[in-house]
Amino acid sequence: MGTFSHAYPVCHREERSDVAISSLKETPLPSRDCRAALAMTTRAKLGTHEGTFYVDIGVGHPHGGDLHPVSALVDTGATYSMMPETLLTSLRLTPSERTGFRMANGSRVEYGIGEARFNIDGRERTCTVIFVPEGRHLLGATTLEDFGLMVDPTQPNPRLILAAELLL
Repeated sequence: MGTFSHAYPVCHREERSDVAISSLKETPLPSRDCRAALAMTTRAKLGTHEGTFYVDIGVGHPHGGDLHPVSALVDTGATYSMMPETLLTSLRLTPSERTGFRMANGSRVEYGIGEARFNIDGRERTCTVIFVPEGRHLLGATTLEDFGLMVDPTQPNPRLILAAELLL
């Protein structure tokens, strides 16, 4: 496949009105002061930390069909990807099992776990997904690994790159 010719857009959910899979082109970034303020606001609203940002992806049934576009938080500290249960059930997905998870705050919860088809920049993989309550669209470390992606450590603004790019 080669290397990506562009970075993924860094965006905040409220600022996006055009969540489309075909819009994964690099977008001009606001000024440095604006980006810093946006990053602080995003972390304050979401309780996120450095290394988290949003990308536009598609989610669908593993056996084909339409993809549902979402803006997902990339969180390298989360093991699995998480999508709202209502979204996944609307795609006719059902959990293959229920399992317990320890959340970042130390609490324990039980969620359904299954498989979904993910599309990132035109590439598709079937990955593990956790069925969670509304409001969580999150790409975790295992999905990034399945796609061979990582957060670019050489850039001040977070973006996804093919892991192989750093090995060249």
